[in-house]
Amino acid sequence: MRPTTPNLIAYLLMAVAALIWAGNIVLGRAASAAVPPVGLSFWRWTVAFAIFLPFVFPLVRRQWPVMRREWRLLALLGLLGVFIFHTFLYIAVNTTTAINAALIYAATPALVPLLALPILGDRLQFRQSLGIVLSMIGIAIIVTRADISVIGELEFTTGDLWMIAAVVAWSLYSVLVKRRPPDLHPNAMLAGMMGIGIVMTAPFYAWETITVRAMPLNATAIWTVGYVALFASIIAYICYNRGIELIGPSRAALTAHMLPVFAAGLSVFFLGETLHLFHLAGAAAVITGIVLSGGSSDTGSASTT
Repeated sequence: MRPTTPNLIAYLLMAVAALIWAGNIVLGRAASAAVPPVGLSFWRWTVAFAIFLPFVFPLVRRQWPVMRREWRLLALLGLLGVFIFHTFLYIAVNTTTAINAALIYAATPALVPLLALPILGDRLQFRQSLGIVLSMIGIAIIVTRADISVIGELEFTTGDLWMIAAVVAWSLYSVLVKRRPPDLHPNAMLAGMMGIGIVMTAPFYAWETITVRAMPLNATAIWTVGYVALFASIIAYICYNRGIELIGPSRAALTAHMLPVFAAGLSVFFLGETLHLFHLAGAAAVITGIVLSGGSSDTGSASTT
């Protein structure tokens, strides 16, 4: 039995994660000229790990035998969800446009169910399919400004390829998080994948520092790292992982369509951009799609806790 309340809690958690990550992308684009992408990714997770570990160290110590047993899963999650996704995203926003990034990221909810079918055996139900279509229409309205001629004007860059790779990695992460064994605490899992992801990122950060540019020590870098470390790396991940546990990866991934909607709102508030009717129409379609999909379920993905 899956009551309505856990579903509502899950979608609220996913909304919080999407809002935080929308801020992450907006901030990443704003700081791209001042902060190198791999350096931002490395220090983001290093600072986050330093903040998070003291709170979960007793838990990690108790869970160490389980973490050693599940080191392959932790390594894979660290690779996909810590190193690849965020490093590639920060590289992408240096060269791709906001419209292209939104279009590519919006493919996540369609990709996750396709990956969940062979990996988890989850089957996409009709309401989920309809919800995905409605949400994709909403995203298309937002990113094209309700002008279909914009599609013909899109120009793809190398940043788009980085973003595509990032989305594939994030979709795989979203599916594999559901493979967490019951005796592995979510916070111990997060700490483990953080530590592994930092180790994976370190050699590429060293290469970037030596051959491209070093991470600056200034107010922009400090505030940027502080936000992405505390909010985008800890709080958002806790919300997202718990949401997946409650409603499964396919429905949880649909809330990725919230991110471009939130990004548009943040741009209006922080950058002074104008809110248009197409923003409201697109947001309405996205919300309708998410609500519609919420009435269905992922096979075998219910949380019993």
